[in-house]
Amino acid sequence: MVTAWIGKALALLGLVVTAQASLGKRLTWGLPAQDADPDQRHWKSPYLPRTLSPVSYEVELWPWLFRESSSGLYFFHGRSSVTFRCLGTTDVIVIHSKMLNYTEPLRVSSVDNTTTDITSLLEEKGHEYLVLFLKSPLQKGKTYTLQTAFHGELTDELVGLYRAEYEEAGTAK
Repeated sequence: MVTAWIGKALALLGLVVTAQASLGKRLTWGLPAQDADPDQRHWKSPYLPRTLSPVSYEVELWPWLFRESSSGLYFFHGRSSVTFRCLGTTDVIVIHSKMLNYTEPLRVSSVDNTTTDITSLLEEKGHEYLVLFLKSPLQKGKTYTLQTAFHGELTDELVGLYRAEYEEAGTAK
């Protein structure tokens, strides 16, 4: 059923998932924004770094196909869990993320359920990345999972996760 909602795509470590919302200042769990260091170009390339390779994805999307009463907008909620193998030691995770409101702290853990702290985040709008800076590096050869919870707006524009209407016999559907 999720594939029916995939329009123009947003990728999470290579997974195609559609979405439209705003990261803005909604990261309320206390992580500071990180200024881009010009010497660190992980997020300046149109290609994701090769230090992490996706193994599996679990994505849940809950589109709400009615207008929210106070704003008149349509919304969706979602969760994702991406398991990836670390191909080279790194203290940075770069994921595609366009205008999502993350509703819970992002969580990085190893297969033994040990968590890795995220010290700060950077939204790189040019390539539509969210960059996670980690307190300790991910180790080459190990497997990790990134878990996210988010919400966003279902738009009328053909961008991200969008809503479309058509008319049949004079009735909008």
